[in-house]
Amino acid sequence: MPLAGLQTTQPYTAEKDVALYKMPAEGSKLILRPGLAAILFPEDGHAPLQDPRGTPTPSRRIVVKVRVA
Repeated sequence: MPLAGLQTTQPYTAEKDVALYKMPAEGSKLILRPGLAAILFPEDGHAPLQDPRGTPTPSRRIVVKVRVA
């Protein structure tokens, strides 16, 4: 979901390099299983660490930021 359509709950801070948004009731879902990866662009909203089963599970993330010209 584009960030432009989301309500900000915590504005961006350079110190944490993050902004938080209210999760919409509906939207597309991308479920990553072991061995899969996703590429997200700066304008893409995403909700990391959300388990579709509703139970927390350990996960590993690698974040690589590439400057977009």
